Amino acid sequence: MNKYFYIYNPNQADYFLKSGLQVIEIGKGAKGDIYIKFIRNEKSEEIFTQWCKGKLN
Repeated sequence: MNKYFYIYNPNQADYFLKSGLQVIEIGKGAKGDIYIKFIRNEKSEEIFTQWCKGKLN
C-alpha cells in the first residue's frame, strides 16, 4: 500500500480536512491542477469509505 495519497477534488479535500486528517503537502500537478497530499493510514481509509458511501458530515 502506498504511504500517501493525493486529492485533486476540492470538495473531497475539504471533507478530509474537516474529518481531522492532516495535510502533508499542497502542490501543482503535471497538468497544472492543485493537489493536497495526505498520509494513507487506517483513519484515512475509513474516511475515504465514508466519502464513497456519501456519509458526509
